[in-house]
Amino acid sequence: MAARKVVVSEILYFLTNNINLLENEVFICNTADFYTNDDIVDASKILKSEFVNLKCEKIEKLLTNGTQKKDKLVDCIELFKNMVAANMLDKLPLFVSSNMYKIPNFEKCFQINFEILKNEVRDMLNKQHVTISAFIEKCSEEFAALKGKTNYVECNLKGIKNRNDCNNENLKLNTAANNDLMQKPILWSDAVKIPAEVNVLPLTDKIPVEVDASPFTVVNRPRKNQNKNIPEMKSDENIVNTETGKKKKGVKKIIGNKDSEDCKLKANKILIKKSFFSVSNVMKCHRDDVGEYLKSNDINVLSCYPVLKRSEMANDSTPDIENEHSTMFRVCVESCDSNKMKNPDIILKHIIVRDWHFKEKKPANNFDNNHG
Repeated sequence: MAARKVVVSEILYFLTNNINLLENEVFICNTADFYTNDDIVDASKILKSEFVNLKCEKIEKLLTNGTQKKDKLVDCIELFKNMVAANMLDKLPLFVSSNMYKIPNFEKCFQINFEILKNEVRDMLNKQHVTISAFIEKCSEEFAALKGKTNYVECNLKGIKNRNDCNNENLKLNTAANNDLMQKPILWSDAVKIPAEVNVLPLTDKIPVEVDASPFTVVNRPRKNQNKNIPEMKSDENIVNTETGKKKKGVKKIIGNKDSEDCKLKANKILIKKSFFSVSNVMKCHRDDVGEYLKSNDINVLSCYPVLKRSEMANDSTPDIENEHSTMFRVCVESCDSNKMKNPDIILKHIIVRDWHFKEKKPANNFDNNHG
């Protein structure tokens, strides 16, 4: 048997003596913290050269090509584990240590591990504390803003409530005062009367009369002689009656709503509420075209007549005005369809629809021109 060569490598010496711990994550972390990056790189180079000498499988399949010190140690351990699995440990050189201080103690190793865990936990708790503090500060700001808005709304509500209370109090006082006045009215018989001198006519002497001590002043004016030569004007229903000072009320009209098929009493004509509209800006057409379009939109057209200028009328002695083409029409529909006539979604684009206003008839002033 050929003699095995000796190679100085503390880390490979340490791994050779602790083959059973190569799968332990704590062992790997502590070893990576104990050795330097150069120690790990040198150990990896030694194993790679032995791989080449022993003609093993390609190294690239076993390496992760990590950049951190722990990743490089993991690559080195993987190379070493594959050699152990291939029963090539006896073919490898003898790894020795020239400095035993570079061999970590297991107790210190685990103490170092606990210290690292302690530092990691402390860092994690510090980060969580900073995050939670920032979140609490943000929530406090939002809560303060919300509280300010709530106080503002509460102040406004108090102001509105106070104004309403004042208005209600004033209303109660006014109501109570009005009730007192209604309960205790001032009678004309209770008014204080004092003697006074009033000029009834300019040629008569002063006659003592009694005057009411009320806020009203009695004014006596001489009557003017009525001129009998002025013709009498007939009063209209809408003219105010000078004697009574009141306007005559119109006669109230009631339209029945009851339906009865058995009753022989029936209305002579069906009363329909009508609404009149002016349809203008229409391209010259016949009135039937307007009526057909409105009926197609469920509008009950009662009548439709063209509106013509005198210059547009036919020169015939009896022109047929109703069948003339025009750009403006007077349309009569049921009042229930008036909203449809005013709906721009039903009326065609650019066509103008207005309410039709009839000219008011002036009241006739009839005079009796009998001056005889």
